[in-house]
Amino acid sequence: MKTVMLFNRLSSNRWYANIDDYPGDFEDLEMIWGADELLDRLSCGEDYVKVSIIADEIPSFPPNIKLTKYKEDETGAYYTQDFYDNLSSVYICNVTKFVFGYFPDTIYLTKIIELNMEMIETLKERLKNGVVEFTYTKKDGSERTARGTTKVDIITEDGGNLPKGTGYTPSDTVTRYYDLNSNGWRSFTNANLVRIDN
Repeated sequence: MKTVMLFNRLSSNRWYANIDDYPGDFEDLEMIWGADELLDRLSCGEDYVKVSIIADEIPSFPPNIKLTKYKEDETGAYYTQDFYDNLSSVYICNVTKFVFGYFPDTIYLTKIIELNMEMIETLKERLKNGVVEFTYTKKDGSERTARGTTKVDIITEDGGNLPKGTGYTPSDTVTRYYDLNSNGWRSFTNANLVRIDN
């Protein structure tokens, strides 16, 4: 079974599932005991996160996180997760039964990114014209703040090498830049761009 869910962090810094037709109390929708920390990490500092959820089926694309059930009781189920360090257990409450009808043995989670193409195009244009500081999410979920450029004069002045026919093809989904902190070429997936810092 597959579904898409939106989670919101309220001013109390607590996460809640956004389920309009849930018949119970609003408090039942709170994410606790590891689920809140999981959403903290998935959201990358935002107050909301949209997640694709696949239960007991192998997804056709690589998920961000795999949850595996190891215990179930009358209040909910406990899962291990395979992505983030220092997060040993995630508790999923009975709201899951409202969504799926049961507690799945395996749950695959994938964050749905809504691309901000205007910000990506702004970054690419600014990289061509000078040095830019910007932040993106790395594959391990942590954030990297980069100081980079694609302007030839700055790269060569820094002692960097320009790409030499290495087979690199420009991509609509990836941005490549010269990192002035590590003195080398780097790239990131456009969907992972968080912000332009300067």
